[in-house]
Formats: sequence, structure tokens, C-alpha cells
Amino acid sequence: MAFWTYILRCADGSYYTGHTDDIERRIAQHHDGTYFGYTHDLRPVELVWLDEYQTRIEALENERRIKNWSRAKKEALIARDWEKLSYFAIPPRERASASLGRIPRLRSGRTVGGELVLESHPDCPPSPPPFLAYMLRCNDNSYYVGHTDDLERDLAQHREGTRDEYTAKRLPVELAWSAPFADRDSAFAAERRLKGWSRAKREALIAGDAGLALQLATRAPVSRLDGKVDATAGVPVPRESQPVIVLVRPQLGENIGKAARAMLNFGLTEIRLVAPRDGWPNPSAGPAAAGANVVLQHAQVFETLAEAVADCAHVYATTVRKRGVTKPVVTPEQAAVAIHQGPGRSAIVFGPERSGLESEDVALARAIITVPINPEFASLNLAQAVILCAYEWSKHVGLAQPTAEELLPPAPQAELEGMIAQLNAMLEPRGYYFPNSRADATRLTLRSLLTKPGWNHLELRTFRGVLSALRRRPDQIGPDEG
Repeated sequence: MAFWTYILRCADGSYYTGHTDDIERRIAQHHDGTYFGYTHDLRPVELVWLDEYQTRIEALENERRIKNWSRAKKEALIARDWEKLSYFAIPPRERASASLGRIPRLRSGRTVGGELVLESHPDCPPSPPPFLAYMLRCNDNSYYVGHTDDLERDLAQHREGTRDEYTAKRLPVELAWSAPFADRDSAFAAERRLKGWSRAKREALIAGDAGLALQLATRAPVSRLDGKVDATAGVPVPRESQPVIVLVRPQLGENIGKAARAMLNFGLTEIRLVAPRDGWPNPSAGPAAAGANVVLQHAQVFETLAEAVADCAHVYATTVRKRGVTKPVVTPEQAAVAIHQGPGRSAIVFGPERSGLESEDVALARAIITVPINPEFASLNLAQAVILCAYEWSKHVGLAQPTAEELLPPAPQAELEGMIAQLNAMLEPRGYYFPNSRADATRLTLRSLLTKPGWNHLELRTFRGVLSALRRRPDQIGPDEG
């Protein structure tokens, strides 16, 4: 079965991007206005580009990627201008020095007399959309390492400070290095290795050390979960200590995707769906999962909850209501401890978004998981409930703690003494150390205060700059400083 990502040009010159498993039917719906949405009031529309994929997840991912592209980049894609497309894939400041590597295989389509005509382009060799590892040089001359499937988008976010990460407090940033990889896990593995490299080794790579580039590219991929990897499937192999997440009669594809995202955040990969209302796969789940495709691709669907948990020795039902069923009640933390300690598979069961688990569902469980919650507002959405349980389970498996920022080493004592001396020189003429009988004690207290933070070199320079500015009289401030 084929799945398609496509672009339409609307009557007002704007573009619509979508995906489908029946391209002829979908384009006909756009043409005659029976497909309600963006294109309905912007007809006539024209099919200007499409691409074929083997799975719905791939088509969804490509739709999401293209929707974030600029108009110029979309038009380069439509025109099959591979050189320009590669050019637009890099932000302006780096276009002269960086390269994204190969361009993906693309097709176009057009309508002639109401008939859909597909055009393939064998001159463009098959290649998946590139995943990249990259390094940014920050304004304090430190480096940030990351990976992405859309470098243009991520760099824009870093530059605008909209990513609440290491770079947000170190603007401006510039792209120092990037390299394409065959898949996301390979790019992530390169990111991890780069984060463990010394500054000198990173700068040698930036300078073009071919040996280091080869070392980075030829090492085996590392799963983002740090678990055992199934070489045939490319996904982490489920471990006995991992609980299965079971969603009973989930209503919205978006909520399934968000639950998958919450699971993967904390190392869980196995999801089972019981009678999903809108069927499975659901086209809305992929975008909401925000990259947690490894969870969605291996989702299993069951008709009943009993079938979904048949291989599980321990079943926990999540609910905040009393259902008239007598069961042990535990917190997510207590359940996580029991899951890690007990033999056999465990399942954590979540109910439909609107009503939660029914009494019959709860009756299948060995225990109930609940949390203290505001009785006046006791409703959690599905992803919130999943993340509470997933987080408590993850606390016992030693997942890597993300570093909020790469801390610079403490400054040498001599630099700290210089700052203290500068401050003392400013305070003494102002009579701060008065009376003289308390001067030594006051100096000691101030020194203790200033030595507590563990200042690094940059912080000391910044603070001494503040002191220097305060020392100047208003008439000493230059025209550009006032």
C-alpha cells in the first residue's frame, strides 16, 4: 500500500501540504470542495508536487517537515531545483560553508483534463531525508551539540532564543559544523559522542580533520534509549522490567501521539491500543508524537482489554474515581517500585479521554494507581496521566540526566582575589568598612559571600565590568554609552 505527501497551489497563490493513502480520491475532494479545510475556500487548486512512501508515518513526517519550510524552499522543491533546495536548507550565514549532503528522491504530479498524471524523476537518486548532527559556537565561545531532521528550523529557534536550552542565554550563536547521517539514531549517536569530546577534538573536527570525521561517521549507531538494539528492526528491544502502556478505547489520534511522546521521554516503547475509536493507524498521531515514531510504529491493537493484558502478570488500572471495586490502591511511585521488583510483564492501563476506565476495566487489574489531586478539578488528560507513571518508572533505570548547561570550570583563585580587591578599593573611600572595630569582620563576611558562588572566568569578568562601570562618574561616560 502506498502513502503520499503532496503540495497544492491554491487560488490565492498559497500552498497546502497534506498526506493520503489514496491520492486520486483526495485530489478530487480538494477540487470539488468536499474536503473541508484550508483549500475549501481557496479553489481552484493545482497539484504541484507529490512523493510516495511505504508507510503512513513516513508520509506524515514529510508533511510536517514541508509545512515548516519557507515559501522559497517549497518552490525550489516544486521546481525540482536540487541545488537551490540544498541552498535553502542552510540558513543564510552558513550557506557558503555548510552542506546538507544528498537531496531526497522526489516526484511531482499534475492534472491534465481532470486526470491525475504522476511524473517520476529517475535522475534524482534515492536517498532518505537527511538527519544531521551539528555544533553551534555560542557568544561565550563554548559549543552546543545537537541533532535534527530540519536544520533550518532548529537554527532559527536557537537564534531567536525560543529553545529553552543551553544556547538561550548565550546568543548570538553561529553554525560551526554539521554532517548528514542515514537515520535519526545515527545522528543522535554522533551527537552523544561529540558531547564527550574535548574542546580541542571538537575544534579539530570543525577545522576539517578527515580522520575525526571518519571516526564519527563509522561508529555503530546508538539507540536514543541506551538500550539493547534489535539490528533487524532498528528499535530498542523491550525489557521485562518495562511496563506495557495500554490505552483503552482512546478517542483522538493526537492523544495517542502525545502519550507515545510522553512514554519515549522516559524510556518506554511498548504501547497497546484497545478498540481505538478512529481505528489504527491514525494520521493525527504522528505529528502529535513529535518524533516518537518508534513507539507508534510498533503499536499493537486489540479488541478487548483482556486480550491486551493476557501476557502480563501485573496489571495496574489508573483512575481517580471509586468504582465500587475493592482493589489495593498505590501511587505511581509505589507501582514503579513493584514493577521493577516483581517478575513477569506489567501493564499500566489508561481509560478513554472523556470518561476514564469503566468498572469492568478496573476489575481486570490487580491494583489501582491514583494520585492526590485537587477534588475540585480532578481531570488529567491522557498524556499527563501517562507521563506521571512513566517518570516514576524511569527514576529506577538511571536514564541520563540532561545537563541544563555545560558549566565552565571555576576561575583561578587569583582572578577571584582580583575581583575582591577591586570591590574593596571601591568600598573603602565610601566609608563602607565603618566602624574600624568591625572592619575585619565585615571584610571576612563579604569575602565569604563572594567565594560561595564558585564563579567561573566569564562570570568574574562580567562582574568586574559592572564594578568598573559603577566606578565611573557620569561625565566619564562616552556618547555611545549613555
